Amino acid sequence: MASAPFGYRNRISEDNRKYIAIHPVHGPLIKGVFKELATGRFNTEQVWKMAKGDGLTCSKQAFWMAIRNPVYCGKIFIPPFKDEPGHFVTGQHEPLISEQLFDEVQDVIDGRKRNLSNKPKKADNKFDVP
Repeated sequence: MASAPFGYRNRISEDNRKYIAIHPVHGPLIKGVFKELATGRFNTEQVWKMAKGDGLTCSKQAFWMAIRNPVYCGKIFIPPFKDEPGHFVTGQHEPLISEQLFDEVQDVIDGRKRNLSNKPKKADNKFDVP
């Protein structure tokens, strides 16, 4: 098993099964990142900078890969194997966010959802963690 994504941590159950559990500090931070991105008020770099100020310890590229990762909504991608096509399955881990929130963030990132505010707001490098 690889290392857990940011916001989760690797765990071993009493029967020696490996799983990922929500990290008590970083989990809410990632949840806040997704909620902020879904609003469309700030671009991904601004949200990354705000989150770094609150304790995020990853590069911009790793942040970009994290917000594209469906693990946060409870889905795992199974790659194609022999004659079977690749597909998503529901993971056994607890999701940090809903599928709906994940899809909204993907729409904002891809530019399919427009920002409805009249003028952009300046990032104050402060990130509200719920």
